[in-house]
Amino acid sequence: MHANSLSHPANGKSSGKRNWSITYRIGIPLLVLATGALGYQAFKTYYIPAYGDKPEELAYLEDADPRTLLGGDLTHYKFGDVSFSEPAANLPWQLEKMFDDGDGNFERPFKAASRQSQGSNADGLGPIYNNTSCEACHAGDGRTEPVIGGSLLVRLSVPGQDAHGGPMPHPVYGGQLGDLATEGVRPEAQVAIEWEEIPGTYGDGEAYSLRRPHMTLEDPGYGPFGEDTMLSARGAPALFGIGLLDAVTDETIIAGADPDDADGDGISGEVNWV
Repeated sequence: MHANSLSHPANGKSSGKRNWSITYRIGIPLLVLATGALGYQAFKTYYIPAYGDKPEELAYLEDADPRTLLGGDLTHYKFGDVSFSEPAANLPWQLEKMFDDGDGNFERPFKAASRQSQGSNADGLGPIYNNTSCEACHAGDGRTEPVIGGSLLVRLSVPGQDAHGGPMPHPVYGGQLGDLATEGVRPEAQVAIEWEEIPGTYGDGEAYSLRRPHMTLEDPGYGPFGEDTMLSARGAPALFGIGLLDAVTDETIIAGADPDDADGDGISGEVNWV
């Protein structure tokens, strides 16, 4: 055995070169990751403005008549079926990501879970329901169309009040009728509706006509409703502005309450606690 044989591995390759190769393979990805993280932080800190990703999207407000900007820099002029479903133009991108995630769930048509679809993000429909997606009733994030079997629903109550002072739900059917159901399950009932035209006249003499719904529940799936059951036709409300209202603190709302019109402005209001 030669004296210098211990300084070389059995395969004849330099161990120093191998160590350098390992360091190279590990170090380069770490360097790229670190550089990317620092670049992202710099981008987020110095490039993204306080209001939105693209300040030029708000440029149209500079030329607008100030009297039309009732929402300040939240105002937009998008019409049609997207007018209520767009995020605010001044929304920071971090919050716009949350908006898009929530809007995706809101638009998604759900279906009854099955063994074949287990784990699908569309699972979860039923067994009794009114529609297959949120947006099916809140069309375009706006108001519903008054159509039974589409987006008009029926609220149920019986005489009395619940623990919070609200309407007393039906003891069997609850507070909202489910007129649809998954396969093998009976819907709670079917709704028949007739409209009564009620004419009237405005103060300036112009005529108008309102419609009053008269509803009956047919084919109850889980026993009779009872003679004291009260029905109310409801339309899904528009959703725009909910995030802004949610940002108002309880303290601000309470401070604005004026149930006895103490300031004499002819407006009285009290906090609606739920």
